[in-house]
Amino acid sequence: MAELREMWQNFCPIKAVIINGDLTAFGHHDELATFETLLEEARLKLGIPFYMGLGNHDYANNVDDCYDNNCAQRMVRLGTSSLEFQKHTNRPDWSFLQKTYDEELISQALNN
Repeated sequence: MAELREMWQNFCPIKAVIINGDLTAFGHHDELATFETLLEEARLKLGIPFYMGLGNHDYANNVDDCYDNNCAQRMVRLGTSSLEFQKHTNRPDWSFLQKTYDEELISQALNN
């Protein structure tokens, strides 16, 4: 990781990283927890923000797959959080993960 950071700083300074989907295989809690741990380590080591998009494994493959659509909801909330990036901390606000499922919110997010 240190070699990558040095290369980025010396040769091509990167301002942010965009991860374009498939953050997890199925959007399950344990997979997301592992991803969040790795993401936080990368943020701290590289000192740059990461923005995420959702892929088919994160949302489409999870509708009606977990109890009360929790896997799909969890991933939509994660995607929403990356849009609510807090500039003063360089970290997204994860607190919204505790919110309840809102089918209308998910529908609006998918139709925009």
